[in-house]
Amino acid sequence: MRFTAGNAFKDLPYDENEQMADSFPLNIISGGSHLFGYLLKPDSRYEKPSPAVIMFHGFPGYTTNNDLEYALMRMGAVVIHVNHRGAWGSGGNYLFSNLTEDASAVAKWAHNPVVSEKYGINDRTTLQISSFI
Repeated sequence: MRFTAGNAFKDLPYDENEQMADSFPLNIISGGSHLFGYLLKPDSRYEKPSPAVIMFHGFPGYTTNNDLEYALMRMGAVVIHVNHRGAWGSGGNYLFSNLTEDASAVAKWAHNPVVSEKYGINDRTTLQISSFI
């Protein structure tokens, strides 16, 4: 498994014989609340299993890092974008005390063998990147 840094800001040429990159809606439970988000999966030409990067948006109301997320996907990573409790439609209340519990719940979800198999995640390389502004 390796990142292909040269692909960060360009898509691979279209190949009708390959499975294209895709996105999937997420609904992960943390502290009894639904955390909504999405997962970006690189196309089938990248070596599998893929490393995973977990992205959090920071304070509610701030925009996301979609450009970075898509660059990471183009480099061969599975990108998991989740909205903390109380932000962008996720249930519960946004509290600093909930942030680490949410991050832990998402990491545990990504390390679940059923999930890692379904999305091609290398569960030994999951990274968490938080952007607290």
